[in-house]
Amino acid sequence: MSTIKINMFTIARVFTGVYLVFHSFLRTVDFNGFLNKVDVYFENVTVFNFKILYYTAPLVPFEEFALGILLALGLYTRLVLKIGVVLLAYLSLFLVDAGIYSEAICHLIMTVAFMTLYMFRAYNVRSMDYEIRSHSLL
Repeated sequence: MSTIKINMFTIARVFTGVYLVFHSFLRTVDFNGFLNKVDVYFENVTVFNFKILYYTAPLVPFEEFALGILLALGLYTRLVLKIGVVLLAYLSLFLVDAGIYSEAICHLIMTVAFMTLYMFRAYNVRSMDYEIRSHSLL
């Protein structure tokens, strides 16, 4: 494997994880503002107007924070990328339904970044989960 490709994958993985951590950190610092935005979003949605989604929406920044930390550290990278693609794709569709296109585009870009990282996961040789095998923990 090429060292340049391995380094580029590592930089992209860490940068994407750090971006998610800061994005979620900003949402949790102004958590009341985030909750007010969630209320406005749910007033405008038509397709994704489910009560369970409304009650679980405050957990989104904490989920993004956990995904960002795990991605930046390189723990459970394959699983984190799969969960991240699903979560960010859903958030993109939800924001389009709510009519918040600027944030939907941002989440869509992050979805593409997660999908790209997942496609090139063969270059993930510098993360912690590459060296630690589950059978070695037993």
